Amino acid sequence: MKNLKTFAVALAIMISGNAFASKENPVVNKNSNSYELARLLKDQSLNLEKDYLGKVIFSVNEDREIVIHAVLGKEEFVRDYITTKLSDQVLKGDQWIVGKIYHLPVRMKMEK
Repeated sequence: MKNLKTFAVALAIMISGNAFASKENPVVNKNSNSYELARLLKDQSLNLEKDYLGKVIFSVNEDREIVIHAVLGKEEFVRDYITTKLSDQVLKGDQWIVGKIYHLPVRMKMEK
């Protein structure tokens, strides 16, 4: 009986260890605001030498288009890229509120 308990404990430890070591992609909410912006900003041909950070401040008009108020970032490339990709884009999600000012951080990641 003692061996059975020891075996059960060892099996439980192995199973829980494998669950935490899993390298699956995290669950992504495809209805979120940040997911929709990430989809608009995605560019497969963009080769970055490092990660870049920025912040976009925008609102949504009655036609559900993005109206950019400011793009913040240290590099001019980041500011220009975000402005070009998001200006006048139409948003499809239902969660956007017309006239609300959104402040969303943007991270452009280097592909490894």
